[in-house]
Amino acid sequence: MDILHRFMAQLDLAGISYAAQENSVQLILCSGSHKWKCAVTAPDADRLCIFSRYPWSVPEECQDRLLRELNSLNSELAEGCFILDKDQVILRYSVFVPDPLISAQTAWQQFTEAASLTEWAWNRIFSVLHSPEDQ
Repeated sequence: MDILHRFMAQLDLAGISYAAQENSVQLILCSGSHKWKCAVTAPDADRLCIFSRYPWSVPEECQDRLLRELNSLNSELAEGCFILDKDQVILRYSVFVPDPLISAQTAWQQFTEAASLTEWAWNRIFSVLHSPEDQ
């Protein structure tokens, strides 16, 4: 069983709904009033990539300020990175677990870490998008 199927078993155990596709799962995550889309893909048998997509479109006039903030956020991370893809902010987080005996547990821990990072950066990203330009 590959890491994606072991990860889906963890989602099942946690009672988290998801939509399975060929090499990925799509789900909606929330923390308090914050809600975002998440995709988890398996590019190979022992690696997962987690993509948390923030729910806002980024207007062109905010992109420079936002990119500076994403750069600042990325400089504070040990793992993962915030990117601007078209007009959406995404946290990309990759998990490599070659040992099948611990892969499900490790993937789950890293998945929850990615969700925590999404929440951690929420207010900073939101502030850039919704604050006056002269700040």
